[in-house]
Parts: sequence; structure tokens; C-alpha cells
Amino acid sequence: MAVKITKIEMPETRFDWGIVQINNFSNTFYRFEIINGKPKLDTTYFADQIKEPQKKHRNFNADSQMYKDIELALINYFNEGGEQ
Repeated sequence: MAVKITKIEMPETRFDWGIVQINNFSNTFYRFEIINGKPKLDTTYFADQIKEPQKKHRNFNADSQMYKDIELALINYFNEGGEQ
């Protein structure tokens, strides 16, 4: 799947998470942090379209192709100076 970042919120401090949204996943938020100046995608995400609050936070397999594609899009975003 071709991943395009549609929205990104940078972490305010080095202790905060940033938030990224991709493609047409307008109700799904992926977290990332900055480690040694590079983005690192978290292994959880928030699916706002799910009705039951306890099921909104989901785990994400770091070996999955989707995880790798989103993390690569983040890395490219940073390498290109915030433009994609």
C-alpha cells in the first residue's frame, strides 16, 4: 500500500508523542516519537471510528508491512524537510 501522510502533529517536547494520519484514514491516529533525531513509529494506534472506548486503542505489529510502510513514510517526511 502506498502511504501518504495527510496530517502530522509534531511532539512538543522530547517526552511527548507526535501524531500522524495517513491516506484516507481520517479517524485513525498513529503515534511516533523522535529518537536520536529520527522518527520511530509506536506499536499502538487509536481508531476513533470504533464505538466501544476500550477497543479504540489497538496494537500494531512492528513486523507488518503496514507498520513498515508508515514508518518509512515518516522517515521520508523528515528527510525531505517536512514535505511529502
